[in-house]
Amino acid sequence: MLRKKHHGHDAELLLFIAHAHFSDGRHRDALKSLSKALHIDPSDCRLWLNVASVEYEFAAFIFNREQSIASDMVMADMEAARDYVTTALKILNWLLERKKAMDGDKKRRDGRLEVI
Repeated sequence: MLRKKHHGHDAELLLFIAHAHFSDGRHRDALKSLSKALHIDPSDCRLWLNVASVEYEFAAFIFNREQSIASDMVMADMEAARDYVTTALKILNWLLERKKAMDGDKKRRDGRLEVI
């Protein structure tokens, strides 16, 4: 039903869907929805922050779950979890740098306005 209504072109709705998946513990589905949303609006920092949060939480889930499955699978999951954390940290650092740059631009503009 949702596909018929928005045809995958509504980033806000995809973010809502990602939150529903995340709340249900479906991390991969949440990441897929967020990825689609980022294709629509790659400049939306909220989407990037959500990707980082889901990846970090997914990695924590993988690290903390019971290790009752085959050891090859455990190693592959651990490596994926490490990659999720690495990507999440890169995204968070990028967002921080972007915020600092925006704050610097605002201060420069505010400074010019005070001089005039």
